Amino acid sequence: MPLIGTLIYTTTFLTVSFFELNVYLLIGSSFLSAMFGGISTFLGGCFAYIADLCQDDRQKTLRMAGVDMMIGLLSGLAAISTGYFLRAAGFNWPFLTSALCQCLTLMYAVFILEETVKKTPANGSNLDGSPQRPGLRQLIFGLCQIFARASYRCKTVLALLMIIFTSFTFAYIGGISLVTLYELNEPLCWTEILIGYGSAASTTVFLTSFLGVSAFTYCGVPQLLIVVLGILSVALGLIMVAFAKTTVLMFLGEYKLLSYN
Repeated sequence: MPLIGTLIYTTTFLTVSFFELNVYLLIGSSFLSAMFGGISTFLGGCFAYIADLCQDDRQKTLRMAGVDMMIGLLSGLAAISTGYFLRAAGFNWPFLTSALCQCLTLMYAVFILEETVKKTPANGSNLDGSPQRPGLRQLIFGLCQIFARASYRCKTVLALLMIIFTSFTFAYIGGISLVTLYELNEPLCWTEILIGYGSAASTTVFLTSFLGVSAFTYCGVPQLLIVVLGILSVALGLIMVAFAKTTVLMFLGEYKLLSYN
């Protein structure tokens, strides 16, 4: 579903750019694509897929860090090449290329990638014998069951995790969306080439992040501490970007921004 939403979003960008339509159509496209889950749901599904295939926490952490590293490296390569692509071909061809790649990814996910969770039996009951409910109702019922069956301490931890994730996403995604606007204007006045290199600078550190997570895991550092280090690293990167007045400081801020993401 997130792949379908992203394809709709990219196709809308291509349509608006090609036919020179009103850019406010992108707001509706963003809302529509968000109904399919967005990038957070996509990444969550990827990591959940890895978790289903792993036998222990150590293997799970290392494989997730490996996928995280690949996402960062390929994102950096795409960011650099897109800057030159935009200068050479304009906006239409990059959007068309992205839409075609997403179609291929969607076909792979639908026809080739195997499920790790067994399907519900044809008699309409779940694997445990309980009756099958409609999708939305089942989601709400499952969420209520998580809190109903949990202890007081577990309920508190779950509530705090939801609050932390919501506030972190609000600050992080909201801040990242403004970085490009900041780079285009004074005092930086970056071109599309520099913006591409700036985006790549924030992703090259995924390699060192993978090495750091691997080293921490090997030394037996608790996963909670690794997560806290990642959050502090992102916060420090956002602060550096907010006060960056030179190209060098901006590159350092973006490099730090995702260093433990």
